[in-house]
Amino acid sequence: MKRKTIKTVGLSAVAVCAIVLFILLGFQVKRHYAEKAQREQQELQLQTIPHIALSTADSLPVNLGDLCATGQPMVIFYYHPGCELCQSEFGELLRLKELPRNALPVFVTFASQSEVAVLEKTYPISTIDSAVLLFDHKFVFPSQLGILTTPETFVYNGDGQLAKHFRGFVMINDLLQVLQEL
Repeated sequence: MKRKTIKTVGLSAVAVCAIVLFILLGFQVKRHYAEKAQREQQELQLQTIPHIALSTADSLPVNLGDLCATGQPMVIFYYHPGCELCQSEFGELLRLKELPRNALPVFVTFASQSEVAVLEKTYPISTIDSAVLLFDHKFVFPSQLGILTTPETFVYNGDGQLAKHFRGFVMINDLLQVLQEL
């Protein structure tokens, strides 16, 4: 009798563990597919210039998507002033003074204006021809587009379609090549 009880308790424990594992596996699969759907949605949003509300240094509202109305290519640099890779990119960009094919350089950051002012002393990115500096104080840009780190660079053609997305540091020659191909 004792053996039968021990055997029944043992089998019940194994069954409970199996059910719990099955439930946990179900949650993992569900989470995986939800994350995959979110990544696909973010990639879809990147295919055209995103319509995201940002602001200028003067706190004037700017819709990022409205900047593409000019029909010229656009390069969006997502950066943070304390990012050393971003600073390296800016050093290279400043040697150019302007982007080829009349591309509009747009710099987007979630940093404060005082942090950007400190960066501007060493890397005056606002002196790049036609440069637009925008602030994302609500952290909308990275959350909508799935950006996890800086720098990230997005190159859009004159029709507002994504030509190239660079994650991390981008070599200026690679950026110039993409712009030449537009």
